[in-house]
Amino acid sequence: MEIYRSVSVSIEREGVSFLKKVEKIIIRILLIQFVCLSVIQLLFIHKSSVKYLSKIVYYEGVVTKNKAEILQVNK
Repeated sequence: MEIYRSVSVSIEREGVSFLKKVEKIIIRILLIQFVCLSVIQLLFIHKSSVKYLSKIVYYEGVVTKNKAEILQVNK
């Protein structure tokens, strides 16, 4: 009976240590993501860097200087 208890205790300890390692890895990943998000948000605050980082200006056609003629239709 003592042998069974010692084996189960060692398995529980291994499980706890594994979970602690996984928890540390997840916390590190979250911290790295938070730092990257903060840096990108700070870069988007500056108007001069937005045109190099964001593709939304290309989708809206702000960068191109082509002006389309407006056709007016009278009924």
